[in-house]
Amino acid sequence: MHGVAEMESSIHLVCGPQADPRTLTISIPENKNPLNTILVGFTGGIDSSLLLYLLVKLNREQQVPYIIQPITVNSALGSSGPPINEQWHCIPRVIEFVKNRHNHLINESMFLPGNPRLTMTQQTLQTYNQITKNNKNKLLFVGDTEHPPGMPVGYARNFAPNNKKIMQPFKNLNKSHIVDAISKLDLEDMIDIVPRCFLLHKYKSSQCENFFCNERRWAYTVLNRRDLIDKFITLE
Repeated sequence: MHGVAEMESSIHLVCGPQADPRTLTISIPENKNPLNTILVGFTGGIDSSLLLYLLVKLNREQQVPYIIQPITVNSALGSSGPPINEQWHCIPRVIEFVKNRHNHLINESMFLPGNPRLTMTQQTLQTYNQITKNNKNKLLFVGDTEHPPGMPVGYARNFAPNNKKIMQPFKNLNKSHIVDAISKLDLEDMIDIVPRCFLLHKYKSSQCENFFCNERRWAYTVLNRRDLIDKFITLE
């Protein structure tokens, strides 16, 4: 109806280390059409797993729920190489975990092929821009975060400079805020099922060549979570 403000569901959570608390804020607009879809860029990693959980939680508040569709860009066809497939093994487990926590329907992740002539970042950006052209795809959420201070940049994390349908609710948070939010939401069981390191290095106390692994260890350290560090580096 003209003149009636659109409602939205939202979550606000203060999280992170005591020296750097920040507010995690995420929202979805009121839905009108059961065929409308919210896409979730999903890798099975810790950031996208929390993102999927929060979006399903918000979707449960909708009188007309969205279709929640995780998507995984098949960047292994391009420059990243096949080892990233190890991380994808976690995708069904995380989706099942979120379904059980919310008793709410989520589609299985849709694998979208990338262009092997492009870099991983270029593949992802190209795919995101293509799928958001579909009017039924109302929003695409991606879980990219800030790089930890002082750590060499691992990869580009701004996929959406000009696309207004791509939401990055974690862009002002770093991995320590994500891990602390997971703890405050009583989701630490999810940490046990997301990958430690998709490059299959030895889980020892030495530094790994994988940026994502070092980033997670950094987050556990600044949060003073020795228990998570010990679990992270334990051989299985």
